[in-house]
Amino acid sequence: MIRFKHTIFTLATAALFTLGCEKKVAPIDSFGVSVNFNTGNAKNLTGDIAINPKDSIILDFTIASSKEEMAVIEIQKNGARIDTFNVSGANKMTFSGIKRYQSDSIAGDYSYRVFARN
Repeated sequence: MIRFKHTIFTLATAALFTLGCEKKVAPIDSFGVSVNFNTGNAKNLTGDIAINPKDSIILDFTIASSKEEMAVIEIQKNGARIDTFNVSGANKMTFSGIKRYQSDSIAGDYSYRVFARN
């Protein structure tokens, strides 16, 4: 009987923690940030492309915020941070950057994400 009560207590506690840990965040497009990827080179990433292993790829971008000043620009590859830029100077509402990477030697789908943090 004691073991049954212990099991019920453990399950109730786990359910309480699961339900109590919800965090609500605003949708990503409500921050007024836009990212433009510039063309001009065949290796510039502007959308979905197929490349060979170890090819060079270039992220040439301009990011602008209409609501808040930006402190850091972050680049992620498959959800993991690979680069950061500190936004400095008088105008922290826009930032332009060019970053060159080498694609992986392992075949697969990879996604790159450029976004701002304040």
